[in-house]
Amino acid sequence: MATVVFLSCPMSVRAEDDAKLFVVPDGSFAELRDYATRLREELIKRNKEFSEKRQSNSFTPEDEAAVLRFNKKYDEVRAEVLQKIAALPNPDKEAKVYIVREKWNAARRSLMLPDRVNELQKIMDACENDPDLADIRKEIKAEWFLFAFMNADDPSNLALLYVKFLAFLKEDTDHAVYCCDEFIQKLIELRPKITKEEITPILKPIITILETSQNEQTRSYIDKLAGTVRFCTLPGREMELKGTLPDGTTLDLKDLAGKVVYVDFWDTSCGPCVGEMPELHAKYLALKDVGFEVVSYSIDEEMDNLTAFMKKTGYTWPTISVLKSKENGLPDYYEYYGGGAIPKTVLIGRDGKVIKTDVRGRQLSEELDKLFAGEIEKKLDDPNVPFSFKLDYHLSQRIKLFSRDISENDCEKLIHFIIENKDEGDRNLVILCQMLMSAVRRKDIIDKAQHREEDAQYRSAAVAKRLLPHLQGSKSAWLCEYAGTLEGIVRSSEMFGKEMEFEAIRNDGSSVNLKDFRGKPVVIAMYWFHSGNPADYQNSGLPFMLNQLRQFETKYAAQGLQVIAYYVGNQKGFPKPDESMKNWIITDGEASIAKGMKNYWQYYGAIGSPQLFLIDRDGLAIKTDTDFGKSLERFFAK
Repeated sequence: MATVVFLSCPMSVRAEDDAKLFVVPDGSFAELRDYATRLREELIKRNKEFSEKRQSNSFTPEDEAAVLRFNKKYDEVRAEVLQKIAALPNPDKEAKVYIVREKWNAARRSLMLPDRVNELQKIMDACENDPDLADIRKEIKAEWFLFAFMNADDPSNLALLYVKFLAFLKEDTDHAVYCCDEFIQKLIELRPKITKEEITPILKPIITILETSQNEQTRSYIDKLAGTVRFCTLPGREMELKGTLPDGTTLDLKDLAGKVVYVDFWDTSCGPCVGEMPELHAKYLALKDVGFEVVSYSIDEEMDNLTAFMKKTGYTWPTISVLKSKENGLPDYYEYYGGGAIPKTVLIGRDGKVIKTDVRGRQLSEELDKLFAGEIEKKLDDPNVPFSFKLDYHLSQRIKLFSRDISENDCEKLIHFIIENKDEGDRNLVILCQMLMSAVRRKDIIDKAQHREEDAQYRSAAVAKRLLPHLQGSKSAWLCEYAGTLEGIVRSSEMFGKEMEFEAIRNDGSSVNLKDFRGKPVVIAMYWFHSGNPADYQNSGLPFMLNQLRQFETKYAAQGLQVIAYYVGNQKGFPKPDESMKNWIITDGEASIAKGMKNYWQYYGAIGSPQLFLIDRDGLAIKTDTDFGKSLERFFAK
């Protein structure tokens, strides 16, 4: 068989060599397997290179397109390799196991939870009567139970799984043992009021089976199960926790009696742990003076990592180090409570009893609102309380504002606070304005009943009008600048039935003016994106918007619908247009502004990305993005 050479060269050049690289050779199982292995190594290398570029914000749209193209092609070629291996005469055990394992890995990567459970069942069924596949079938079966427990949605369904699981645990203890944690967590999730006394007889058959294992590691899992039960049954009980801080002092949870305490098990290498900390610290700063305390419990194995992180972030809550604690002869409370996935959190009330475990994000905000409602209201109304406390508190409500409808009361409080403090020089007041306007815009989108197509005076415009005269006269340069965005929001709300102004520079350098499209219905999509991280892009509203626009264009192509995209951001040409966008007019907002054209993102007060505008054949604006799909249907129905 000819040797396949994998080239190492820049991403932009590699595309020329990929056609040769992806030609699957003929050969024996060993040769096909080795080809697939080298191809996977190339995939890992390219993804790693792209990840490094992404982290340094040095990647281009071409880089992103190349790596996505390579990943897609890799999946296609991997399937072709498996077909060739399966077609070999008299495949041996190694070849058959290889095919099953690759199918298993594919199910892990690409399927959502319910589909994954079903696909694993199909793979197991296909292995059932082949002695060569007995061992890998056991591995897959263990994972099947893991995902089946995750997918269980009622106690009766879990009870049936439990009976089947006991049989499997007895049959293959060493593989099945790793599903026990998930079973316990799901049991307590579905029966939140279950007591330790009730759970003990359920776990007794599991423990009995584990005690008979000849594998020492499997037997040691009994202690872990005890820790998991200890953690899951904490609500309503007092929590035991004691540890040593980096400076050598000891902290005991009992010393914080009378306070609301949030315990957070984490380490510096945990992305979700670190990612949630800025929001948590904002809550801590806002509430620490009214009896809220955070106890951070680091399980870092390197003290230098923890010390550097604390110095860099400046978080002011007490942080226990498991390393320092062990040096002082104290238990590892992370293991004491069953270890497992992090972040692992506990919320404790003033009476010292646990309120909830694994409470984070929006749920934590709601719990703290209930616990501190009286104290917070008094401090916010007290003129002697510093501005910094009030600002920290309002900023800490970010998740609350973005995750549910803003109430009239919350809206009024924020408007009053911004106006009252308009001359403060803190730039965070602009962030608070942006939070308010985004939350109100979201309310506009959800509450469609308030909108009249012909004369839409949205709530966001009403709020902008109230804030505008105060911000225009502010001593804060930040707020004066933001007043321009508020002017745009008002302008946007008043332009229905009026001619819309728009001109910009295309990506190819030529110019475009909305006046050039008289006689055609036009959708202008304004979007903003400054992160160089494709993961951030996927989590934004942009993929949904682009897909929605593709559907609109396809559906109304016969009526002459034209899509114009207006991008403002520092990732030039991002996201890169694909074949489905070939009829779009893609414009570059930054290049247009550099040429002296207006910043239409600000001129029309775009609050969130994306912002959509529908212009009729006479060039008159008839709709923004609220209920946009139905607006198009009504427009073309006329």
